[in-house]
Amino acid sequence: MKLTKIVCPNCNGTLDIPEGMKEGFVSCKFCNTKIYLEPHKPDITQNIHIDKVNYNTPYTAPPKKESPKYLLGILLAVLFLPSIIIFLSLSRIFYQSSGSSTSIAASPSYCTTPEDSTVIRFVEQVFAKPVSELTPEDYGSIQYLDIRKKSGKSDNAAEQWVFSYADSVDEAGEALEKKTIFLPSTDSIDESSLQPFTGLVSLNLDGNISFSYDNTSYSQDLKNLGNLKYYSDQNIYAADLQRILPHPEEILGLSGVRFSNVLSLYFSQENSEINVEKIMSEFTSLESLDVRVEETYEGGLLFLRNLPAIKSLTLNIIGDDAVVFDLSPLSSLSSCTDLSITGPYQEPLDNVSVLSGMPQVENLKLKDITSLKDLSFVKNMPNLKSLSLENLPILSIDGLANQLSLNSLYLDCNDLENVNALPTLTSLQKLYIDYHTFDVPDLHGLTALEEANLLVWDLDKIAHMPSLKKLTIRNYMSDYSADILRGMNSLTDLSFVGSGITGLVDTDLGNVLRELPALERLTMLGTPMDRYKDYTKALSNIGVREMYFYPEDDSNVADGPVLSLSLSRMEDDNSTEILALEKAEIHNVDDDSKNFDQNAKAYLSHFKAVKKLIIPGNKLQSLDCLEGLNTIEEMDISDNYISDISMLRNLPNLKKVKLSGNSIANMEILPDTVEVVNSFD
Repeated sequence: MKLTKIVCPNCNGTLDIPEGMKEGFVSCKFCNTKIYLEPHKPDITQNIHIDKVNYNTPYTAPPKKESPKYLLGILLAVLFLPSIIIFLSLSRIFYQSSGSSTSIAASPSYCTTPEDSTVIRFVEQVFAKPVSELTPEDYGSIQYLDIRKKSGKSDNAAEQWVFSYADSVDEAGEALEKKTIFLPSTDSIDESSLQPFTGLVSLNLDGNISFSYDNTSYSQDLKNLGNLKYYSDQNIYAADLQRILPHPEEILGLSGVRFSNVLSLYFSQENSEINVEKIMSEFTSLESLDVRVEETYEGGLLFLRNLPAIKSLTLNIIGDDAVVFDLSPLSSLSSCTDLSITGPYQEPLDNVSVLSGMPQVENLKLKDITSLKDLSFVKNMPNLKSLSLENLPILSIDGLANQLSLNSLYLDCNDLENVNALPTLTSLQKLYIDYHTFDVPDLHGLTALEEANLLVWDLDKIAHMPSLKKLTIRNYMSDYSADILRGMNSLTDLSFVGSGITGLVDTDLGNVLRELPALERLTMLGTPMDRYKDYTKALSNIGVREMYFYPEDDSNVADGPVLSLSLSRMEDDNSTEILALEKAEIHNVDDDSKNFDQNAKAYLSHFKAVKKLIIPGNKLQSLDCLEGLNTIEEMDISDNYISDISMLRNLPNLKKVKLSGNSIANMEILPDTVEVVNSFD
């Protein structure tokens, strides 16, 4: 028997045939598919014996059989009986519909005007007229809608509904020219009030939005939204997709779908007709899928076999049961270029080697996969451009060596000991390395590197690199000099992140910042500067267009930024057009005062070109600090303690202002030319 190269019909991986094997089963090492092999068999010659041949004999028709007369009666009955039944049925329906005492129960219809109070407030703000005056065309003009509940950043900020909307979307269902409206929080929103938005192409909902069981007036689905192509719901089960969505074959994107042995929130669990794999097979055009699959779900990932058009898959496997979850069905996704897998905490996944049979993948994210211990599969991904590795038990990244296609790498693996392959990634443009104990090699050979996010003790590996355009420095321990930034002449975006009283940048920062010719944006998150030293030269007139000082994160307990400087030695700033100070403290080293309200006026008065001022959550009690800032066009003074807004009348160029979170007493004096907004784009 002659053996040739044989590939797996499931994943196209090359099969290993044991030497001397002529017939039997072999297993694919990539996807574990079993294939039966047998040798070539010769053609079989068969001899057929014919007893009688009617050759050159005249044709004689068989004798004609006469049909019994009773068959004619049966035939007539079959033909006319259905007509009689239909006539009687229609007559009965007509009688019931025209009778005064008998009526037909009407099926639930679709809501044409929102009844939920929050949705009503939303549409009235969008269209600037009462809900009673809105038309179907108004509702149909919205193509993108995202609704979620969000907590405020500052201590006195209440929870709010956030409505993001747009009248057009791009090819991926993302909003074009998105706008946002904030509304007071309620417990929930009845999803039936979204039925009037018949023009929706993309709809994204969080877990606080659902159909009300008490509302039986309307259908509890969205099947009237005939244009819907992208749907996201953080609490929807796979079996409910068919019940809720219109035209499954036209849906292009799904997010938040949950697969578990609890098949549905609506169907009875004893209903044997629920077939999740069959339901998913109807989404034949699906290109993007974001799902959560429980480890114990009996169907596993088999539903993926019927989704050939998938290009992007985000897979989150949840649970802590001792169940080995099989990844082999991923091999059927031959069109998938974007893949993200988050495994269950401390539980293994089976057949992770399936990644070796996915050469088409371009963007890959892997997290919490305890059975993935090396990166050898990358050699079979010649198109891989972006790779994110988080909490994997790998010891080295040797599998990435000389991967020319790779241009973005994210590393956050506690067990990692060896990253010596980094200098071989010569096409790398973006690099993020989280907290680690390994040594980072010199990276100056990465001449394509444009964006880096590193801890301070790794900065010497990229010091003075002229190719960098964006740099984020994270520091929590060691103090450092800003001198390493000199020579980064392409740098346009610079960020510092820090917390606590150690791990701070030195006061030479001001001189260095003024030597960076391309710098346009400076961001300080948390407290990366020493709160007791003088950073006057770094906090004004450094030549940047944008300056942002924010807490390190959105939590209410995050440390706010501290600006430590001498107000008496500040220079005027004629470059900064956007200035943001949120939950900030201005420490004047001249008199050791640390009150934002007290020092804000002296600080802000030096910004002569500012057009957008963002100062929320700073415990401001008055707006005196705005005196003389005649260039301001947009301003956020939300979440303060302001009652009097008279000062806003003295700002001739003011066009938009955000005022929420204040107890304003004289709102009526605000000029008509100033628009009150809930957010800035």
